[in-house]
Amino acid sequence: MEKAFSSRIDLLAQRKSLEQVRQALIVARNQRLWDVSLVASATRDSGPRLLDRFDETDTTVGLRLNIPIGDLSRRQGWLAADTNVQTAELAFEEMKQSVESQVLDAVQSVEASWLQVQAARRARALTEQALEIGHERLRFGRASNFEVLSLQADLRAADAQQLSADIAYLNALTALDQQIGSTLETWRISLND
Repeated sequence: MEKAFSSRIDLLAQRKSLEQVRQALIVARNQRLWDVSLVASATRDSGPRLLDRFDETDTTVGLRLNIPIGDLSRRQGWLAADTNVQTAELAFEEMKQSVESQVLDAVQSVEASWLQVQAARRARALTEQALEIGHERLRFGRASNFEVLSLQADLRAADAQQLSADIAYLNALTALDQQIGSTLETWRISLND
């Protein structure tokens, strides 16, 4: 699960979206606070003077306090951002549960496919033993040529069944890689920056 939670692109994108709406909530919360600002200005008058030879410079420095009393737009912005955070958290948890369910299903599919592979291998081994016994019986006159041909057909069917089980198992492994986001890693493919 840790691998899936850290590698799935859709889950990572949802996590980034959640982080963005949390940052928007912090901004909206900060906009509701009092604003104390330092203001400064300087003006220079360099016009023609009759008696002065020097330019006149006027500078001011001060503090400005802005208190949002009765301004509902800032509260509405904060409430909207808070609602967005709650919605994004729910969406993230829902996606996380969905990923967990998908990974568990893929793991169970791999386990079931592996059991089918083992059963197919045992069935093939037993069919091969039956064919060997059929050849022995034919050699001693205890079986007919038809029975041996029938056992050979059974062996071909067991081979096909084993091949089908092997392919299903590999497909299940591929689906698991997809669900946990490790397909490139499994195939040892590296992407260039």
